[in-house]
Amino acid sequence: MRERYATLQRIEEDKTFNTRRFLVRKGLILFQKSPFIGVGLERWNKEYAELELPEYISLERFNRITSHNSYIMLLAETGLVGTIPLATLLLYLAVRGLQGAVRLARQEEYWALGIYVAFMTMGIHLWVLSGITGTSAWMVYGMVAGIVEITQGR
Repeated sequence: MRERYATLQRIEEDKTFNTRRFLVRKGLILFQKSPFIGVGLERWNKEYAELELPEYISLERFNRITSHNSYIMLLAETGLVGTIPLATLLLYLAVRGLQGAVRLARQEEYWALGIYVAFMTMGIHLWVLSGITGTSAWMVYGMVAGIVEITQGR
């Protein structure tokens, strides 16, 4: 336990943390190549970005690993055309979902708060893992949309 805590005190030295930082840089470089339409779906591992990396990461291996960040991957692969609609949806769900969850909680229907918390934590989860194309994220988005729909007339 102490070792884990000590790692947080010197996060800049952590190899996995630094690898993820470089992966974000790669995503931004790919986005700059094609900001409007991106480099194409499923192209993250096929596109190369020239970066100055520490010796523990080879450029060849680095360019083949997954993005570990759903949002950066989406930005790189789909550009503004794909990112703006998703960002709009997530912002809408964040605002209207919170309003709906609070409204339902005031009516002693607390299940909506659990779904909303799952939505928020899924957002954080997708920042550190690439999983936005999986069904679990979209299931949570759909449940929050359901909360919004249920509370429209209330």
